[in-house]
Amino acid sequence: MTGLFSPDRETAVRTGLEKLPDIKLVSLDFEHAEGVFSYDPAVAFKGTKPDDLTKRFDERIRNATHHTLGIAALITTPHDKLTRIGIPAIGLDCQACALADYEAIYKIDGVTAATVDLCSDN
Repeated sequence: MTGLFSPDRETAVRTGLEKLPDIKLVSLDFEHAEGVFSYDPAVAFKGTKPDDLTKRFDERIRNATHHTLGIAALITTPHDKLTRIGIPAIGLDCQACALADYEAIYKIDGVTAATVDLCSDN
């Protein structure tokens, strides 16, 4: 999932999905920014070709969350093969600032997931 940059964003996921009653959240893995969802493609994405499901799901979740969350294809690299890099940032004291920083980092080539820690003293 894109936009799942801190644990408290789970509330945004659940609130957004309330607007999409044909899609249910099964589990959420904040550490890896992954969600498991349950839905019937014929109902939730009526008329959508299988190759376009991720794109259509992304559009629906973005619209339901005021473009603060999205869906991306599942990362195929095993988690233990990824490298975690910490980048200190000063002045992140609200969700809007955190979202802006998250979006800037997430768009960098090679970044597969990003998180923001508003409580860190670093």
